[in-house]
Amino acid sequence: MRGVAQAVCRARRRPTPGTAFTLIELLVTVAVIGLVVAAVLPALSKAREYGRRAYCVNNLRQLGLLVAMYADENNGYLPRFGYKVTPQGPPGQHKVEIEFTNGALDILQINRNLLRCPSDRTGSAIPFGGSPSNKIPVSYFYNFALYWLNYRTPGLDLAGTSVFFDGESKSGNLGGGWWMPKNPGGGGKDITTLNTKFLDRRHFNKVNVVFLDGHVEWLADLPESAWTPL
Repeated sequence: MRGVAQAVCRARRRPTPGTAFTLIELLVTVAVIGLVVAAVLPALSKAREYGRRAYCVNNLRQLGLLVAMYADENNGYLPRFGYKVTPQGPPGQHKVEIEFTNGALDILQINRNLLRCPSDRTGSAIPFGGSPSNKIPVSYFYNFALYWLNYRTPGLDLAGTSVFFDGESKSGNLGGGWWMPKNPGGGGKDITTLNTKFLDRRHFNKVNVVFLDGHVEWLADLPESAWTPL
């Protein structure tokens, strides 16, 4: 009987497969997982933003290429985009709204996705299809000096002159709320001031800019020379 009893006791003491976590062990595990997630998420977010910036760079390169192709086919003249004129405002000035849908280069007929940066959260948009309520998002602004002064590419500093840049409208519409002189020297705000006002440093507090020679730079700011072609 003694042998049978000892065998029964040994059977009862036999460890069961797998050991349950204690409460302390479970809490420690959860804490470690939380620390790992907290460490990894910022890196993942940063990696995603680098990806969005690369997408934006590709958009700007293609826009720069379109401008270069246009100039090549038009005796070196750079594209002039449409604008709206309103009677209100300071004397001798008009309200300007750059519209990629009008003018000599209708980008929307090519690929409207080129106008949208994935990091843009400003809500800037332009009318499309003849209806003010029908708008498409636009993330990039055109160097207004190129538009207003009717430059040609021969003789310009192609590598040092900006064309498109990450832009931010203060009113939700491109160009809304600011004024340009009706002719150079006619008063109003300086072109450099206007362009700088609408820079949107959406990529790690920097802005993507494409230049006339087609290269794109990632800059904290642009020197005045980048706005004036000569």
